[in-house]
Amino acid sequence: MRGGGLGRRGGGGAGNHWNWQEDARPELPVDVYANCEAVELFLNGQSLGRKSAVQSTNCLFTWNVPFKAGELKAVGTRAGQTVEDRLLTAGALTRVELVADRAQLAADGRDVAHVEVRLVDAKGTLVPNTNVVCTAKVAGAGRLLGLDNGDQSDMTALTSPTRSTRQGRALALVQTARQAGPITLTVSAPGLPQAQLSLRAE
Repeated sequence: MRGGGLGRRGGGGAGNHWNWQEDARPELPVDVYANCEAVELFLNGQSLGRKSAVQSTNCLFTWNVPFKAGELKAVGTRAGQTVEDRLLTAGALTRVELVADRAQLAADGRDVAHVEVRLVDAKGTLVPNTNVVCTAKVAGAGRLLGLDNGDQSDMTALTSPTRSTRQGRALALVQTARQAGPITLTVSAPGLPQAQLSLRAE
């Protein structure tokens, strides 16, 4: 994160989330990576302690935290300024959300939009502990270049329009054709409403 460099790892894994309802451990290790002078950790508004940079190792601040659903927030301080980062416990999966890095593309047959496919709850919070098989389709002045989930053990061809999410996410690559016009990406998953995203090639 700009200015503070906060990043978190909860539950002893590489999962950047706060969804450990089924973890039987009484406390979970929470690591905050920050180039701050001090970091304070809060769970549902209650401080879990403030640690200075001298208590960190290579910009790594560590706490052991009993899991409670809600909001885990880190507040870093540097040069009199503060920066925050937070994780929220997700509710039940309700829909697929599509987030593009941009909406306007060049109609040159080469330009590509990166669209994050996210499984979210009713409030738009990522649901990382549930995965579904998604199918992507592109209509209009573009085509589906690829669909990936970052799982190196998944042997599904990158050009396949169908792939499972990983940790609640996947990435669709939409490439323009050599013509201007609207582009529509549609993603469907069993039991969920279809998600659509509009792009445009100019």
